[in-house]
Amino acid sequence: RPCYGPFSLGKQEEAPYGPGNKFTFTKRSKRLYWARLGWYPEAGYIFVLPGGKSPANETMAKIEQLDTDGFIDLSSRAMFIDFTVYNPNLQLYSIVRLVFEFLPTEGTTPP
Repeated sequence: RPCYGPFSLGKQEEAPYGPGNKFTFTKRSKRLYWARLGWYPEAGYIFVLPGGKSPANETMAKIEQLDTDGFIDLSSRAMFIDFTVYNPNLQLYSIVRLVFEFLPTEGTTPP
């Protein structure tokens, strides 16, 4: 079984992977994001879940398919989940970013 170290910009994988190479690398900008274990670029393998009024079972089916296809594996080091919520009482939008970092020891850091 391969051993993967901590994340490094110089060692970041950019080749397509997954069934039929369906997951492709996307570079958005040169911006970096700090998390507990290091800096991460605004680049990587991006998957957009259905939003808006999509049924919850449709979203769960997409998440289950990502799991089946190995979207996150032992070489994954971070996962960012971004979403927006609206509070109609205050007429206020909030943008939320959850960050999960995966340790080389197969654990994860809490958000």
